[in-house]
Amino acid sequence: LYPGERVAIKVIPRTPEQIHMAECEIRTLTQLQGAPHNLQLKHALQTKNSIYIITELCEGGTLH
Repeated sequence: LYPGERVAIKVIPRTPEQIHMAECEIRTLTQLQGAPHNLQLKHALQTKNSIYIITELCEGGTLH
């Protein structure tokens, strides 16, 4: 991350079900790194209570 860079941060509670879903999402984003027209993963981290997925910020438009 760069100073002043705008990003999106997804905060996920660390429950057994959510941990599995977050791992799958992070794995998928990692596999798609560098592919055109895909959301780019910047960083992922976890604390005792939450998982944070940090991605590029996509403003405007509609996702399909």
